[in-house]
Amino acid sequence: MYKDYDVKLRRTKADDYREYQRKFLEAFREHGCRSVLDLGCGQGVFLDLLAEAEIEGLGIDLDQNFVEEIRGRGFEALHGSALEGLDRLDRKFDGVFLSHLIEHHRSTDALELCRKIHNVLTPGGLVLIVTPNVRSLIQHLEIFYRDYTHERFYPAELIGFFLEQAGFEDVQSQELPESAYIQVPGVSVDSQRPERFSDKRFPSPRVRRIEQPAKALEPIAIPERQKPLVGHGPLARLVRRWLGVSRLEQDCAALHLASAQAFEQLVERTNAQLLSLARSQQQLSEAILETFEGLQQARQEFIANHNKLVDKVVNVQSVLNRDNEVVSFLVRHALRPNDISVSASRPVEPPA
Repeated sequence: MYKDYDVKLRRTKADDYREYQRKFLEAFREHGCRSVLDLGCGQGVFLDLLAEAEIEGLGIDLDQNFVEEIRGRGFEALHGSALEGLDRLDRKFDGVFLSHLIEHHRSTDALELCRKIHNVLTPGGLVLIVTPNVRSLIQHLEIFYRDYTHERFYPAELIGFFLEQAGFEDVQSQELPESAYIQVPGVSVDSQRPERFSDKRFPSPRVRRIEQPAKALEPIAIPERQKPLVGHGPLARLVRRWLGVSRLEQDCAALHLASAQAFEQLVERTNAQLLSLARSQQQLSEAILETFEGLQQARQEFIANHNKLVDKVVNVQSVLNRDNEVVSFLVRHALRPNDISVSASRPVEPPA
């Protein structure tokens, strides 16, 4: 029956479970074990790993179907409970492995189990116990009670106490991170207060207010016309006759007059353009001032809205902080590994 349950309700894939147990194989290998007893061997996954490592293995399991399947693959296995199987053994082992077995026993039987394991271990031998983690919230909510044969949780401290009572030494325990359903290296909650905007952090746009419009340009002064050489005295008539400039004088006077008129027209057009430019400059100044005032108002609204949001966030954080211990407890225990391991060694007997 238990084999049917194992196939139907367990969620761990065989390949994943095999890789999960490989680290325990390394523990026995590093300890120098040449033979290992697998109590509650189940489908014989750990016996396969022992065979690959050329370590002698023997399995004991309460389910007859598991035992027959293991024997069919060429492994040595005994049918019966762990306590019964330990009594039937006629040899000792360098290591004993219990993967999710001790939680199937009552407290008194668990202590007796540790004592019998001590009896079948060689001096200096290693016992390694893997069991559900009592600090794991997932175990309490779902996993542990899904197995109808589970009796109770065994904290690492209690298992260590049982092992010491049975005569073991060098007891060590650890949580197994790879057994966690959710693999998260670390969780941190940033509770710092968001920073409010200020004028220093959010400076005004670099726009200077135009205090007064540009002055209109002064009209261009028209130079005074030069009068042509005139005169009716004897000297003037003599000079004009001597130089022969009467005609030239008239031509120069006409040219000067035309040039002066053209220059006057150019000055008038230039002044008109300058006045138009001054009016455009005034309009542009007013548009810039209007835009600047709009930016200032938008900036103030943005700062005010941001600071309102900051106050709301701070209020939410204050509410969360009141329950911070509860939240931290739930987070820590929801992410805790599902399994722990406890190891110990049988003292080496002094030479007689």
